[in-house]
Amino acid sequence: MPDGTPITAGLYAADTATRMVLSYGIMCALWSREKTGLGQKVEGSLLQTWLALQLNVLQRADDDPAPVEESEERLYLMYRCSDDKWINICPNN
Repeated sequence: MPDGTPITAGLYAADTATRMVLSYGIMCALWSREKTGLGQKVEGSLLQTWLALQLNVLQRADDDPAPVEESEERLYLMYRCSDDKWINICPNN
């Protein structure tokens, strides 16, 4: 935000994308096993997935530099603590 207040991502992008990437990796490994008869090890990394997603986020930021409006009705928001640090609260429902 212009006043320095951090904003929340609003969704668990790395978690969601890693599940999708792992699903694709498992599908490819099963297809390969069907063709070759050999198994494969499939691994996922939240950090590596998040880093891979950064390029797309940066491109969108360049196209539209305006910050996302935070809604007061949303449960996941940034809150300033008494020690002047920030905490992001994201309750699951």
